[in-house]
Amino acid sequence: MSDWSATNAIRAYDPVSGSFTSSMSTTEWVPTKNYVRSGIGTEDWKFIGKNTLFGPSMAPLEQKDMAQGYSATKLTLSGQFPVAEVSNCNLRATPIVP
Repeated sequence: MSDWSATNAIRAYDPVSGSFTSSMSTTEWVPTKNYVRSGIGTEDWKFIGKNTLFGPSMAPLEQKDMAQGYSATKLTLSGQFPVAEVSNCNLRATPIVP
């Protein structure tokens, strides 16, 4: 099960400033928080993580897991393929981001 949102944090290249910027933006609906069923009852859902930052093509760039740890992904310029992935580190602190 997932929570869905149409307002998400987007990281994109800004040609005016010559750097990457992050901002909140209205986007297509995407899953942001993910849950797994841990029992039989209707209240037995366990939070397993959430997407915290998306790229311009809505690919998840940063995720936060249930232990509050981050993982981040660097995509190709086309935004289609992962180039690098790191764990226990959020996107802003990784050396893979210019």
